[in-house]
Amino acid sequence: MDVKNIITFLRVAELRSFTKAAEEMNYVQSTVTTQIQQLEKELGYPLFERTNRSVALTTFGEAYLPLARKMYQTTQEMYSLNTEAKEMTGTLRVGIVESLFFSDFLRLISLFQAQFPKVVLDFYTGSSVEIVDLIRQNKLDFGCCLAANPSGELLRMFSCPAPVVFVANKNHPLVQEKSVSLGAISHENFVLTEEISVYHQILLQMFARHDLEIKVNIRLKSTRGIVEILKYSDGISFLPEYAVRSEVEKGQLGIIRADIPRQEVSVVVTTRRDKWISPPMEVFLRLLREEKWLADWDQAY
Repeated sequence: MDVKNIITFLRVAELRSFTKAAEEMNYVQSTVTTQIQQLEKELGYPLFERTNRSVALTTFGEAYLPLARKMYQTTQEMYSLNTEAKEMTGTLRVGIVESLFFSDFLRLISLFQAQFPKVVLDFYTGSSVEIVDLIRQNKLDFGCCLAANPSGELLRMFSCPAPVVFVANKNHPLVQEKSVSLGAISHENFVLTEEISVYHQILLQMFARHDLEIKVNIRLKSTRGIVEILKYSDGISFLPEYAVRSEVEKGQLGIIRADIPRQEVSVVVTTRRDKWISPPMEVFLRLLREEKWLADWDQAY
């Protein structure tokens, strides 16, 4: 059984499209069609139901999918046995929420590339919900999410708590105060992420418990963009401490010492339970655990 045909089957199954699979694999579409036909002839059953607008796995295709993944993983394992790290090729697909990406996480990239210079790092930044969904579809090898609670086919590998703080321009009057009530904070104009974000939800729930309303002045999906806006405005925000640590240390932003209990999000690293941990993936996970880019991790596997 030709491994190339199995790889093509996996890409079509994940993308639900012969055209997209051909584009991603740099094939003409007829090559993808031929490879799938060869595999179907060898197995004796159709793998996909084809219509003009969509491609779906047949019942047999659904049953064959996990076996195809195992066959591909076994092939990769055999390949890695005789390959030095510096000569190893391939792609490591990593999902990460943007606030984590623009933290000390960035320094891990050069550490990884020093060991695997020929492995392509393919990063996807999005919400925790989006990343978890892509891991389930096997479109990402693993993900770094906030407050993810994986179950079923997903495995929580390790996690750690991360404080969330009120933050503003260093010259904001509330930054100078020793203690600020939540009521006083509620009078300020907020620069916030979209409501789907974990820390936005924490803020909404906290204000609701105190019968307070949030005055949203600017809403922006990008956490990094919010940090930049705060440097040049009188707005305040509610963000993970790691996302603003560098700017606070440089004296560009300041933490507002709110008179409330410590607020936290949980940073979770997760993957599929049936995922083969390749040498590049193993090294990247080790860097995440050992390089102290966030804090001490709670081991989960």
